[in-house]
Amino acid sequence: IALDDKRMILTVSLGKEAAKRPLVERAYRSARGPGQFKGYFGVVTDAPENRYAKLQENDDRIYIFQVKEEDVLKDIHPKLAVQYFKTLLLKYVSEVPELDSVEYFNYIDFDIVIGENIDGFDAMILEKRIQSQKEYFAAHPEATKDIPTIYFFEEIDGATKKEPFHAGQFSFDRNSEHCFRLWGKEIIECFLPHKYTLSDQIAIARVGRALDAGNVTGCKLVTTPRDRYILFPFMKEIESRVTKTFIHITNTFRAAMIPEQAQVEYFADILNLTAEERASGESFYAKRVQPLADDLT
Repeated sequence: IALDDKRMILTVSLGKEAAKRPLVERAYRSARGPGQFKGYFGVVTDAPENRYAKLQENDDRIYIFQVKEEDVLKDIHPKLAVQYFKTLLLKYVSEVPELDSVEYFNYIDFDIVIGENIDGFDAMILEKRIQSQKEYFAAHPEATKDIPTIYFFEEIDGATKKEPFHAGQFSFDRNSEHCFRLWGKEIIECFLPHKYTLSDQIAIARVGRALDAGNVTGCKLVTTPRDRYILFPFMKEIESRVTKTFIHITNTFRAAMIPEQAQVEYFADILNLTAEERASGESFYAKRVQPLADDLT
Protein backbone atom coordinates (compact mmCIF):
# COMPACT_ATOMS: atom_id res chain seq x y z
CA ILE A 1 0.00 0.00 0.00
CA ALA A 2 1.39 3.43 -0.94
CA LEU A 3 2.23 5.75 1.94
CA ASP A 4 -0.34 8.32 0.83
CA ASP A 5 -3.05 5.65 1.09
CA LYS A 6 -2.08 5.07 4.74
CA ARG A 7 -2.32 8.67 5.97
CA MET A 8 -5.19 11.00 6.78
CA ILE A 9 -5.60 14.50 8.20
CA LEU A 10 -8.80 15.08 10.17
CA THR A 11 -10.48 18.19 11.50
CA VAL A 12 -13.77 19.08 13.19
CA SER A 13 -16.04 21.98 12.18
CA LEU A 14 -19.27 22.26 14.16
CA GLY A 15 -21.84 24.99 14.61
CA LYS A 16 -23.56 27.49 12.33
CA GLU A 17 -20.90 30.15 12.76
CA ALA A 18 -18.07 27.75 11.93
CA ALA A 19 -19.87 26.72 8.73
CA LYS A 20 -19.87 30.34 7.57
CA ARG A 21 -16.11 30.70 7.91
CA PRO A 22 -13.39 29.63 5.45
CA LEU A 23 -11.27 27.84 8.04
CA VAL A 24 -11.77 24.30 6.73
CA GLU A 25 -10.91 25.52 3.22
CA ARG A 26 -7.82 27.21 4.61
CA ALA A 27 -6.68 24.10 6.47
CA TYR A 28 -7.34 21.90 3.43
CA ARG A 29 -5.53 24.19 1.03
CA SER A 30 -2.55 24.43 3.37
CA ALA A 31 -2.36 20.62 3.55
CA ARG A 32 -2.37 20.24 -0.23
CA GLY A 33 -0.16 23.30 -0.81
CA PRO A 34 2.75 23.99 1.57
CA GLY A 35 2.06 20.72 3.42
CA GLN A 36 2.53 18.76 0.16
CA PHE A 37 0.15 16.16 1.62
CA LYS A 38 -1.41 13.74 -0.87
CA GLY A 39 -3.21 11.47 1.57
CA TYR A 40 -6.84 11.65 2.69
CA PHE A 41 -8.43 14.72 4.28
CA GLY A 42 -11.54 14.41 6.44
CA VAL A 43 -13.98 16.84 8.08
CA VAL A 44 -16.38 15.91 10.87
CA THR A 45 -19.20 18.45 10.60
CA ASP A 46 -22.84 19.27 11.17
CA ALA A 47 -22.91 21.74 8.27
CA PRO A 48 -25.41 21.23 5.42
CA GLU A 49 -24.37 18.32 3.24
CA ASN A 50 -23.46 20.56 0.30
CA ARG A 51 -21.33 22.95 2.38
CA TYR A 52 -18.00 21.43 1.29
CA ALA A 53 -19.13 20.08 -2.07
CA LYS A 54 -16.88 22.50 -3.93
CA LEU A 55 -13.81 21.03 -2.23
CA GLN A 56 -14.89 17.51 -3.15
CA GLU A 57 -15.46 18.34 -6.83
CA ASN A 58 -11.77 18.18 -7.69
CA ASP A 59 -10.44 15.88 -4.99
CA ASP A 60 -11.66 12.32 -4.44
CA ARG A 61 -9.56 12.06 -1.26
CA ILE A 62 -11.77 14.40 0.78
CA TYR A 63 -14.32 12.78 3.07
CA ILE A 64 -17.09 14.65 4.85
CA PHE A 65 -18.40 12.88 7.95
CA GLN A 66 -21.86 14.10 8.94
CA VAL A 67 -22.33 14.24 12.69
CA LYS A 68 -24.89 11.85 14.14
CA GLU A 69 -27.46 13.31 16.47
CA GLU A 70 -26.85 10.63 19.11
CA ASP A 71 -23.22 11.76 19.39
CA VAL A 72 -24.06 15.37 20.30
CA LEU A 73 -23.70 15.87 24.05
CA LYS A 74 -26.60 17.70 25.68
CA ASP A 75 -26.56 19.87 28.83
CA ILE A 76 -22.88 20.62 28.49
CA HIS A 77 -20.96 23.72 27.53
CA PRO A 78 -21.04 23.98 23.70
CA LYS A 79 -17.27 24.29 23.52
CA LEU A 80 -16.94 20.86 25.14
CA ALA A 81 -19.72 19.44 22.97
CA VAL A 82 -17.59 20.37 19.96
CA GLN A 83 -14.32 19.16 21.47
CA TYR A 84 -15.90 15.82 22.42
CA PHE A 85 -15.95 14.88 18.73
CA LYS A 86 -12.15 14.66 18.80
CA THR A 87 -12.65 11.47 20.80
CA LEU A 88 -14.98 10.01 18.13
CA LEU A 89 -12.68 10.38 15.11
CA LEU A 90 -11.90 6.67 14.77
CA LYS A 91 -15.57 5.81 15.11
CA TYR A 92 -16.48 7.91 12.05
CA VAL A 93 -13.50 6.78 9.98
CA SER A 94 -14.14 3.10 10.72
CA GLU A 95 -17.62 3.37 9.21
CA VAL A 96 -16.18 4.08 5.73
CA PRO A 97 -14.78 0.90 4.11
CA GLU A 98 -12.97 2.95 1.47
CA LEU A 99 -10.67 4.22 4.23
CA ASP A 100 -9.63 0.79 5.50
CA SER A 101 -6.13 1.34 4.11
CA VAL A 102 -5.54 4.34 6.37
CA GLU A 103 -3.37 3.53 9.38
CA TYR A 104 -1.99 6.86 10.57
CA PHE A 105 -3.88 10.05 11.40
CA ASN A 106 -3.08 13.66 12.21
CA TYR A 107 -5.83 15.70 13.83
CA ILE A 108 -5.71 19.49 13.49
CA ASP A 109 -8.07 22.11 14.89
CA PHE A 110 -9.69 23.82 11.93
CA ASP A 111 -7.88 27.09 12.68
CA ILE A 112 -4.48 25.42 12.16
CA VAL A 113 -2.57 26.04 8.95
CA ILE A 114 0.06 23.62 7.65
CA GLY A 115 3.00 25.78 6.67
CA GLU A 116 5.64 23.26 5.58
CA ASN A 117 5.99 19.77 4.12
CA ILE A 118 4.35 17.43 6.63
CA ASP A 119 6.48 14.42 5.71
CA GLY A 120 9.25 15.33 8.17
CA PHE A 121 6.77 15.53 11.04
CA ASP A 122 5.17 12.21 10.10
CA ALA A 123 8.61 10.59 9.94
CA MET A 124 9.39 11.90 13.44
CA ILE A 125 6.13 10.48 14.80
CA LEU A 126 6.85 7.14 13.13
CA GLU A 127 10.25 7.07 14.84
CA LYS A 128 8.60 7.75 18.17
CA ARG A 129 6.03 5.04 17.46
CA ILE A 130 8.72 2.45 16.67
CA GLN A 131 10.70 3.37 19.80
CA SER A 132 7.57 3.24 21.95
CA GLN A 133 6.70 -0.21 20.55
CA LYS A 134 10.18 -1.53 21.30
CA GLU A 135 9.99 -0.29 24.87
CA TYR A 136 6.51 -1.68 25.41
CA PHE A 137 7.21 -5.16 24.02
CA ALA A 138 10.49 -5.33 25.95
CA ALA A 139 8.59 -4.61 29.16
CA HIS A 140 5.64 -6.85 28.20
CA PRO A 141 7.04 -9.84 26.25
CA GLU A 142 3.69 -11.61 26.53
CA ALA A 143 1.87 -8.81 24.65
CA THR A 144 0.65 -9.49 21.11
CA LYS A 145 -0.47 -5.95 20.36
CA ASP A 146 1.05 -2.52 20.99
CA ILE A 147 -0.43 -0.31 23.71
CA PRO A 148 -2.92 2.29 22.41
CA THR A 149 -1.10 5.62 22.11
CA ILE A 150 -1.77 9.26 21.22
CA TYR A 151 1.06 11.69 20.43
CA PHE A 152 0.65 15.32 21.54
CA PHE A 153 2.74 18.45 21.44
CA GLU A 154 3.68 19.77 24.86
CA GLU A 155 1.44 22.61 25.94
CA ILE A 156 3.11 25.95 26.77
CA ASP A 157 5.17 25.41 29.93
CA GLY A 158 3.70 21.92 29.92
CA ALA A 159 6.15 20.52 32.44
CA THR A 160 4.88 22.86 35.14
CA LYS A 161 1.27 23.36 34.11
CA LYS A 162 -1.74 21.24 34.91
CA GLU A 163 -2.40 20.81 31.19
CA PRO A 164 0.71 19.15 29.69
CA PHE A 165 -0.89 18.13 26.37
CA HIS A 166 -1.75 20.51 23.52
CA ALA A 167 -5.05 19.20 22.16
CA GLY A 168 -5.15 21.34 19.01
CA GLN A 169 -3.00 18.83 17.14
CA PHE A 170 -2.33 15.18 17.88
CA SER A 171 -1.34 12.02 16.04
CA PHE A 172 -2.77 8.54 16.43
CA ASP A 173 -3.38 5.25 14.65
CA ARG A 174 -6.07 2.57 14.38
CA ASN A 175 -4.97 1.14 17.71
CA SER A 176 -5.62 4.35 19.71
CA GLU A 177 -9.33 3.77 20.38
CA HIS A 178 -8.99 2.94 24.08
CA CYS A 179 -7.24 6.26 24.73
CA PHE A 180 -10.10 8.09 23.02
CA ARG A 181 -12.64 6.21 25.14
CA LEU A 182 -10.84 7.30 28.31
CA TRP A 183 -10.69 10.88 27.05
CA GLY A 184 -14.35 10.98 26.08
CA LYS A 185 -15.41 9.35 29.37
CA GLU A 186 -13.51 12.04 31.27
CA ILE A 187 -15.32 14.79 29.39
CA ILE A 188 -18.74 13.24 29.98
CA GLU A 189 -18.38 12.15 33.61
CA CYS A 190 -16.44 15.12 34.95
CA PHE A 191 -17.79 18.02 32.94
CA LEU A 192 -21.39 17.17 32.07
CA PRO A 193 -22.86 18.78 35.23
CA HIS A 194 -20.97 22.04 34.70
CA LYS A 195 -22.22 25.02 32.73
CA TYR A 196 -18.98 27.03 32.66
CA THR A 197 -16.15 26.66 30.17
CA LEU A 198 -13.75 23.79 30.68
CA SER A 199 -11.61 22.13 28.05
CA ASP A 200 -10.57 18.95 26.32
CA GLN A 201 -7.01 19.71 27.48
CA ILE A 202 -8.09 19.55 31.11
CA ALA A 203 -9.82 16.24 30.35
CA ILE A 204 -6.81 14.63 28.68
CA ALA A 205 -4.58 15.95 31.48
CA ARG A 206 -6.83 14.12 33.96
CA VAL A 207 -6.46 10.95 31.90
CA GLY A 208 -2.69 11.39 32.01
CA ARG A 209 -2.68 11.77 35.77
CA ALA A 210 -4.94 8.73 36.17
CA LEU A 211 -2.54 6.69 34.01
CA ASP A 212 0.46 7.87 36.04
CA ALA A 213 -1.33 6.89 39.25
CA GLY A 214 -2.32 3.49 37.88
CA ASN A 215 -6.03 4.25 38.29
CA VAL A 216 -6.59 3.45 34.61
CA THR A 217 -4.44 1.36 32.27
CA GLY A 218 -4.06 0.33 28.67
CA CYS A 219 -3.18 3.71 27.17
CA LYS A 220 -0.04 5.77 26.64
CA LEU A 221 0.15 9.53 26.07
CA VAL A 222 3.41 10.69 24.48
CA THR A 223 4.53 14.33 24.32
CA THR A 224 6.69 15.94 21.65
CA PRO A 225 8.65 19.21 22.08
CA ARG A 226 6.93 22.07 20.30
CA ASP A 227 9.83 24.16 19.00
CA ARG A 228 10.61 22.29 15.79
CA TYR A 229 7.15 21.63 14.38
CA ILE A 230 4.47 23.99 15.72
CA LEU A 231 4.29 27.77 15.79
CA PHE A 232 1.99 29.98 17.85
CA PRO A 233 2.72 33.28 16.09
CA PHE A 234 2.41 36.80 17.31
CA MET A 235 2.81 39.91 15.18
CA LYS A 236 6.60 39.69 14.84
CA GLU A 237 6.39 36.14 13.38
CA ILE A 238 3.57 37.23 11.07
CA GLU A 239 5.61 40.15 9.75
CA SER A 240 8.72 37.98 9.30
CA ARG A 241 6.71 35.27 7.52
CA VAL A 242 7.95 32.61 9.92
CA THR A 243 6.48 29.18 9.23
CA LYS A 244 6.58 25.70 10.74
CA THR A 245 4.78 22.46 9.97
CA PHE A 246 1.74 23.57 12.00
CA ILE A 247 0.77 27.21 12.52
CA HIS A 248 -1.84 27.73 15.21
CA ILE A 249 -2.99 31.32 15.48
CA THR A 250 -5.89 30.23 17.72
CA ASN A 251 -8.97 31.97 16.36
CA THR A 252 -10.51 32.47 19.80
CA PHE A 253 -7.53 34.28 21.32
CA ARG A 254 -4.32 35.10 19.47
CA ALA A 255 -6.04 36.10 16.23
CA ALA A 256 -7.83 38.91 18.05
CA MET A 257 -4.46 40.45 18.92
CA ILE A 258 -3.17 40.55 15.32
CA PRO A 259 -4.52 43.09 12.79
CA GLU A 260 -6.81 41.55 10.20
CA GLN A 261 -4.87 42.81 7.18
CA ALA A 262 -1.63 41.37 8.52
CA GLN A 263 -3.28 37.95 8.78
CA VAL A 264 -4.87 38.23 5.32
CA GLU A 265 -1.46 38.91 3.75
CA TYR A 266 0.29 36.25 5.83
CA PHE A 267 -2.13 33.50 4.78
CA ALA A 268 -2.16 34.69 1.17
CA ASP A 269 1.62 34.27 1.09
CA ILE A 270 1.65 30.91 2.88
CA LEU A 271 -1.12 29.52 0.67
CA ASN A 272 0.51 31.04 -2.40
CA LEU A 273 -2.70 32.66 -3.59
CA THR A 274 -2.65 33.74 -7.21
CA ALA A 275 -2.74 37.40 -8.20
CA GLU A 276 -6.31 36.82 -9.37
CA GLU A 277 -7.33 35.36 -6.01
CA ARG A 278 -5.73 38.24 -4.15
CA ALA A 279 -7.40 40.79 -6.43
CA SER A 280 -10.79 39.14 -5.95
CA GLY A 281 -10.69 39.96 -2.26
CA GLU A 282 -11.02 36.31 -1.30
CA SER A 283 -9.64 36.02 2.21
CA PHE A 284 -8.77 33.05 4.37
CA TYR A 285 -8.78 35.21 7.46
CA ALA A 286 -11.57 34.36 9.88
CA LYS A 287 -12.55 36.37 12.89
CA ARG A 288 -13.10 34.76 16.25
CA VAL A 289 -15.35 31.69 16.06
CA GLN A 290 -16.87 30.80 19.41
CA PRO A 291 -19.79 28.34 19.45
CA LEU A 292 -22.95 29.66 21.08
CA ALA A 293 -25.21 27.66 23.38
CA ASP A 294 -27.80 27.14 20.63
CA ASP A 295 -25.29 26.90 17.79
CA LEU A 296 -25.00 23.12 17.45
CA THR A 297 -27.46 21.09 15.44
